[in-house]
This record gives sequence, C-alpha cells and structure tokens, in this order.
Amino acid sequence: MLRPFTAADAGLLAGMASDPRITRFVGDGLPWDRDRIEQRVTEAVTGAALEVVGGVRWSVAEENGRPCALGVVSHRESGLEIGYWVAVTHWGRGIGRATARLLIAGLAGATATVFARVHPDNAASIAVLTGLGMRRTGTADGVDRYELPGFQRHGNSPVPSP
Repeated sequence: MLRPFTAADAGLLAGMASDPRITRFVGDGLPWDRDRIEQRVTEAVTGAALEVVGGVRWSVAEENGRPCALGVVSHRESGLEIGYWVAVTHWGRGIGRATARLLIAGLAGATATVFARVHPDNAASIAVLTGLGMRRTGTADGVDRYELPGFQRHGNSPVPSP
C-alpha cells in the first residue's frame, strides 16, 4: 500500500537518507546532510503539484501498517521520473518492485513518458525495472535511463491524483 508522505515521515526519510547502503546509488553516492534532508522533507510535504514540471509526489509504502519504503514521482521536462528507496531491513523481499509498481499504477492515464534512472551497478533496481517491463533507452552522466513502453509524452498534460 502507498500513502502520501506527511511531516510525520521525516524520520523515515532522514534514516534512509543517512544510510550509506541506501544512498550508495543515489546522486553522488553519499549520505545526505541535514540541510538536504530538511529540504526534501519540505518538498515532500509542500512541493509543487505533480501536474507541473518541477512538481513532485512523495509516497510511503507500508507493509502490515509499518513504513518500509519511500517512493517519489517527479515531473521532469522529459517525463515522469519514478524513484524508490527500500529500508535495509526489507531488502530482498519484493518491496522495491511493489513500490515501483504502485508508483506506476498511480500514473494511469498520464500521457507523459514514465522513466527511471539507475546506476548501472545497481543490479537490484535494474531487476525491478526490467521486471516491470521497463527498457534501457540510454545513458547520461554515468546513469542508465529506463522507460516504460506504452507511455508517450504529449506536452505537459495533467497527471491524475493518487
């Protein structure tokens, strides 16, 4: 189950963002500092609507009522980017795949390209993305881009609410 991220989830994000095992393949590969964490929490709670370029939708995945992963959809110029982090205690149990699947399902009806970016050494995320039918379409800045066939970009069309 995915639910909207709230201010009460700040500790979940902070815990994941400061764990080098989780951030290893994110951005520069380093744990986030306090300022970056606070910025992302603010973005998650009060950020721009997903309907506009620059907008985001943060979600929390739960298993048996307990948070186990974070998901985010970001409206980029080139489409809707999905991303997810899974708590280390939940690795290897299909939580990443379930979270990504729910993020994509929440975009039903969207006309923008749906994509994810993943470090080529992140075998677990590559398996998640390809298992969901996403295909590698290129590489930029050392990161591979995977797109979901069937979603086409047609301008900045509105994105459905969750």
